[in-house]
Amino acid sequence: MVNRIFLVVVIILSCTQFARAQQGKPRSLKQSIESAIPYIQQNAQVWIDQKKCVSCHQVPFGLWSTQVAKNAGHKIDEELFQKQSKWALEFCDSNLNAKTMKRDGAGTDTIYQMLLSGIAATEPDTTDSLATLLTTLQEPDGSFKPAGQLPSQKRPVLETTHVSTGWAAIMYNDIGSKQYQGTVDNALKYSMSDFRGDSTEWLAVKSILDQQQQSKTESAALARLLESQQDDGGWGWDHTSNSDAIATGVALYALSRCGGTYQDAIDEARTFLIRTQSDDGNWIVPSTKKARHNKPGATSNYWGTCWAVIGLVSTE
Repeated sequence: MVNRIFLVVVIILSCTQFARAQQGKPRSLKQSIESAIPYIQQNAQVWIDQKKCVSCHQVPFGLWSTQVAKNAGHKIDEELFQKQSKWALEFCDSNLNAKTMKRDGAGTDTIYQMLLSGIAATEPDTTDSLATLLTTLQEPDGSFKPAGQLPSQKRPVLETTHVSTGWAAIMYNDIGSKQYQGTVDNALKYSMSDFRGDSTEWLAVKSILDQQQQSKTESAALARLLESQQDDGGWGWDHTSNSDAIATGVALYALSRCGGTYQDAIDEARTFLIRTQSDDGNWIVPSTKKARHNKPGATSNYWGTCWAVIGLVSTE
């Protein structure tokens, strides 16, 4: 009897110690990605239900991060994903500007984000419709004006304009259709100018563009991007800011597209993201808006969580 009691006590203590060890054990890369997906999908649906719109910072990134996770074999709510994708594509393809009452795709940034996400890959007609619509929003100088809250970010509007234009050029290059070559050429003339930005996102965008252009010289932007990685393994909004999930996810995505060997930098960034992830699967991120003085908010937390997943999956 005594031996049985002793054995039960040993088993209970062993299970308790194992549970404590598991609680203190860092998430694996797979666990980190899959623990973020429910947060992303559920909050996207809340936005859709309450706001009834596709914004430049919310729904596209939710769908983008879920799409890449799905492509990599991670668990997602497939039914919810299909429902959200269908709704978002239909919304963007039919949305009218409130002032002009002309079709605007819910804004420049929303269009290229939706197409970069890959959710329209099986819908060539929708892809063509949105890509063609975006060409009509290009400025005479080749740029694409940032929309929504993006002009109020904590960097010069000119830099944000270069970022938006760069992402649009990347998207068109990914599509690869000669139909949009004039739009791409004009965007590249603007984006590949002598302008020098300081934000991690600008460095990432410029690094990808340099890679797409198959530059014969080493990308100065990529070199700066690698140099700006911080001691904790992450990247900040710029080199003066603390590391966060938005910048680190963006940097990882850029490295995944630049064709080189950056495994040490990638490993350190992954470690940073896994270590700083909240228990509920999201990341707490300082706002990108200048007026919020780096205070975290629901938008930046969501945006950062999506970018973290995109970066983690893209470098698996």
